[in-house]
Amino acid sequence: MTEMFLFILGHCAGNRLVLHSVYLLSIDIIRLREKQFEEVPAKIRGDPKYIPFKNYVGAIDRTHILAVIPKGDRGCFIGRIGTTTQNVMAVCDFDMMYIFVSAGWEGSTHVDMSSSKQFQIPPSIFQCHPPFDNGCRATGPRKLFNHTHSSLRSVIERIFGVTKNRRPILRNMSSYPYETHVKIVIACMALHNFIRVRVKDDEEFLATDEASSSSAQEPPTEDVVVGGVDDLRDDRTMSSIQDKIADKLLRRRQRQ
Repeated sequence: MTEMFLFILGHCAGNRLVLHSVYLLSIDIIRLREKQFEEVPAKIRGDPKYIPFKNYVGAIDRTHILAVIPKGDRGCFIGRIGTTTQNVMAVCDFDMMYIFVSAGWEGSTHVDMSSSKQFQIPPSIFQCHPPFDNGCRATGPRKLFNHTHSSLRSVIERIFGVTKNRRPILRNMSSYPYETHVKIVIACMALHNFIRVRVKDDEEFLATDEASSSSAQEPPTEDVVVGGVDDLRDDRTMSSIQDKIADKLLRRRQRQ
């Protein structure tokens, strides 16, 4: 039903006004929830191993959505997989709710997710903590940090998976104007939040919630976990914060 709705919105000029309205509605649906930075997320509060990450609110990553681009404009949309795509950056919380989305980037765009300025993320809201990476696999406390970090940030992979599985239009976009592509992506993410809040026994979410209990592998270096802070920090300060968290994780494990 929703797919038919989006198909109609994309093809009918009059109904594109409705799509634009849904797109604007995303401003109220895709956002931080009240007191989100004042309370420790249930995901972290409910598992002692995550307590050192108590100031974190979610995860950030990018995903590529296939795009149909006119032949003369395809160059900058061809990414590393060799097809034309739209590059989308999103932040979600640990309840699998989108809280920030930046869509419409060309597929070839290099995305620095540690830069709040590139995506116009207010410095007072987000700080990105990437996993340790020094050209080789981490060991000791840093390996423990990476593993726990990976377990937490897997929520962003799951939310992308649910969104794409539920909305086949995102895997097979028709030849709409590119502006319509962008609006459809954001509309799909807004609908995801709407369903997440109002349908507690949704099959897609139940399956994903069960999968979240499985162990995660060490993450790629481009994935990051997002925390609330008062200001952006430089790389040296970030490394210091990571080391402190890694040491807390190690001490907690040694006490067990």
